[in-house]
Amino acid sequence: MSKGRIATAVMYCKIPEIGGGTSFTKADVFVNPVPGMATFFTYRGSDGFMDVGFTEHSGCPVLKGEKWITTLWMRDGVDAEHGWEKYDPSGEPDHTTRKKKNIVEQVVSVD
Repeated sequence: MSKGRIATAVMYCKIPEIGGGTSFTKADVFVNPVPGMATFFTYRGSDGFMDVGFTEHSGCPVLKGEKWITTLWMRDGVDAEHGWEKYDPSGEPDHTTRKKKNIVEQVVSVD
């Protein structure tokens, strides 16, 4: 069972006066947000196959003002037993996270 991302929602909390849009260059889509707006995109189609690059996106430079966003990543197959923090964005086990957690636990337990 994959634990990878299947969708993302980006909410634009504060938008700049100039710049700061979101560009989906391979899909030829540009999002010019308004405050409180959300952009939702899925990596998996209704046929069950994953996107081949059209969801690749980037935040454009802020030229004047500030941009604040919040992001929600949705994953398939994540539950109480298989927490999201154990996997990288593709759904593969994230060994670096476990190593970091082990190091933190060791540091905390040393007095």
